[in-house]
Amino acid sequence: MSAAVPSLFESEMALYQVEKIALNKQQLSKAVTFGAIVGGCTAGLLGLEGMYGFGCYFVFYLLVLTILSFRLRMMPWKYFRSVSDLTAASLIVEGLTTFILVWTIAYASIYIF
Repeated sequence: MSAAVPSLFESEMALYQVEKIALNKQQLSKAVTFGAIVGGCTAGLLGLEGMYGFGCYFVFYLLVLTILSFRLRMMPWKYFRSVSDLTAASLIVEGLTTFILVWTIAYASIYIF
């Protein structure tokens, strides 16, 4: 009898530690959320409105990704299964909703009330 040949998925999973990748994704989500909170406070305090406010979000999002890239020593493939995990649409949407919430609260508390 011959030994069963592992499938491509099983051999790929042997290269990665699933728990560590999940932890890395969780830490990435926390960093994006923190950047969105800081960006929302900044946009609200500066009184940015409309597209300038959204521009502030993307500046802070890119700043967070740049800082993380340096922290990962420009080798994200060692910590994530693919580089696209850093720019996943779910991260952008998650951060954007947090940004809008904080931006609205900060703007309203200073300029409306």
